[in-house]
Amino acid sequence: MELAKFKKHIKQTRDKYFVDTQKMVDMVFSNSGYDQKPKSYFLNTPTDFLEGMRKELWTNLRETEKVFNVFVMEDLLSESRNLEDKIDIRDKDTFLEKVSVLLSEYDEHIIELGKSNTNSRRSRAGKEFEHTVHKLFLMSGIRFDPQGYIGQKKFEEQGLSKIVDSVVPGVLEYHLEKHKCALISMKTSLRERWQEVPEERSRTGAHMMYLITLDEQISNEIIDSLYEHNVRIVVRDWIKETKYKQNQRVLGLRNLIEDLLDIMEYWNRKKRRVYSDEQFLEKYNDYRERSQNEGITSAERCMWDEHMNMFKSKKKRPD
Repeated sequence: MELAKFKKHIKQTRDKYFVDTQKMVDMVFSNSGYDQKPKSYFLNTPTDFLEGMRKELWTNLRETEKVFNVFVMEDLLSESRNLEDKIDIRDKDTFLEKVSVLLSEYDEHIIELGKSNTNSRRSRAGKEFEHTVHKLFLMSGIRFDPQGYIGQKKFEEQGLSKIVDSVVPGVLEYHLEKHKCALISMKTSLRERWQEVPEERSRTGAHMMYLITLDEQISNEIIDSLYEHNVRIVVRDWIKETKYKQNQRVLGLRNLIEDLLDIMEYWNRKKRRVYSDEQFLEKYNDYRERSQNEGITSAERCMWDEHMNMFKSKKKRPD
């Protein structure tokens, strides 16, 4: 099989074997029993949830990847001419030599398969991280608008770029009073492109932006630079406790949840009168649509219903 054809075959086969990242996160969330956990679990042990999900997602990915690799290589070898003449595995005395011939014959193909797997892992890791954090927000009782659901166009209409993954409590509230909202960005690593985050915070004029990362080695230079631009780095709680306990410029996941709940409280009690009747209806219909998503669990549906009921009546309450 020609190398160009093999590359195309890898992509086409990958699309058949690997489940969409959102569906995979939904499946792991349910199969691991997280949909049965109380709200207090997500509020008190967000790091346990995040790391537990990532471990299960990685296990599922590796199992699928092994089957995928075998299938792709079988397709490659089945289309190879004169392969049996070159390699006779029945000749045990020269088996290793035959394997060497095989690897030499298809070295570029094997390299391309490895590259494809590496690129896929990186892409999936970022998306699964984002979906998992959104699960954490939802189960903690936090309202949010993810760019993946709302759509890039609606974000761009509010001057938000692709680097903003979600807005708490939502894009509508950001339009009404951006200083009382939180912009959320997520990066598995801060080794590159982290400079885009403070640039986006400054450009939008948002009061605060949070950068959630899995990175365990963050330099003081990066921490200080982000903090000076009102961007707070958020790490897993054990990293906060062991490496940044005295550094108030770095938050743990629990700290983030507390901050976001404070924002929620502000909008729940103080500013409900700023919504017009049309905006009340818009919020209600939005949450109802999310509640009716067939891919979510009953626990998630209950959380969206709770948010929906906040906007069930268009009659505004006084401060």
